[in-house]
Amino acid sequence: MKEYKINECLHIDSDILIFSNLDEALKPFYNYDISLANKLALTMYIRDVKVLEEFSKYLLLKYTDENEINKLKNMYYNDPYRVNNGVAGTISDMDISRDFFSNTNLSVGNLSEIKDDSVFDFGIVYGSPNFEMLKKDKYEMKKIFFENDIPFCNYNDENINKKIRFHSLHCLTWSKIYIKKLAENKNLNYNPYYINIYREFNVFKSKLKKNFR
Repeated sequence: MKEYKINECLHIDSDILIFSNLDEALKPFYNYDISLANKLALTMYIRDVKVLEEFSKYLLLKYTDENEINKLKNMYYNDPYRVNNGVAGTISDMDISRDFFSNTNLSVGNLSEIKDDSVFDFGIVYGSPNFEMLKKDKYEMKKIFFENDIPFCNYNDENINKKIRFHSLHCLTWSKIYIKKLAENKNLNYNPYYINIYREFNVFKSKLKKNFR
């Protein structure tokens, strides 16, 4: 951004699909230094490059300070959530960004907050209990349907009971297998048993990796 004198930008991971005019979708977030999807560096609307300077310093600290390195190693190998959900042996900028943007004094917006009945997705596998999910056992995904090539998902809580428009869909980890289908604006209407089989296979691989490292 500095080199090319870019004042603001939207950064997205390569497994994210965009379905909206971003000039319109990002208007509610103009007053923040940076807005992220659930404090994760996977969808970031950057309004001030100084935010990235501070995040970069923090990122380097995590990989150069001995105490911070040991924390990462413990998370990498032993975190129960990671082992039980098939992601042991992985760590990324998402984990570090969650720590940084949860504790910073910077002005941080939440792209995953519903605004004007629309939202940026921080993960198609997350959404319970409010979003309607395709679910089998403990594995699930949002039940996405399209109207006029725009994705929606039904949402229900104490204040809202309606369909919510998605500006983006994030097919993270194992849900990448649905990128092509969603890019073609096809509803997610597969058999939920498939989710369970696919996810259990990945959990098994992660446990093997932990035990034989």
